[in-house]
Amino acid sequence: MVGLLEAPEYTDRFKLLLATNDAPLDEEVRSFTEITAEKGELRNKVNRQINRLKDSMDYLIALQEKAEWEIANYNTIRAPHRRLPDDMLSEIFFQCANEDLFQQNTDRIGKDQNIITSLDNRQAPWVLTRVCKRWRATVLSLPRLW
Repeated sequence: MVGLLEAPEYTDRFKLLLATNDAPLDEEVRSFTEITAEKGELRNKVNRQINRLKDSMDYLIALQEKAEWEIANYNTIRAPHRRLPDDMLSEIFFQCANEDLFQQNTDRIGKDQNIITSLDNRQAPWVLTRVCKRWRATVLSLPRLW
C-alpha cells in the first residue's frame, strides 16, 4: 500500500517536458490523453469510495452520539440521590440551610448573629425548591426550614 503513495517513475522525456515549455510530440499527446483519462477514472473511483466511507463514518458517529445520549439518560434516572428517603433528604436540606446561615453570619461581622431570613431567594430553602418537583414538595413540607 505504501508503494501506491510513492511518486511515480517518470521517463527522462516526461521529466524534460515537465521542466521546460517544450511541446510534446503528437504521439506523446495521444499517450498522455489516454493516461490522463485512466487516472481520471481512478480518481473518480477513489472519490466514490471516499464518499461511501464518509457516509459510513457519519452513520457510525450518529449511532455513537445516540448511544451516549441514551447512556446519559439512563444514568440520570439511576442517580443515587433519586432513591434517597424523604427523611434523609430533609436532613440534607437542613444542613444546607445551616450552611447558608453560617455563611450569612460570617458575612455580618458585628451585626446580629442570629438573624436568618427566608426571603433571600439565592439561598436555602429557596434554591432547593427549584431543583425538582419532589424537592420542592419536601422543602415546602418542612416548616423548620422557613
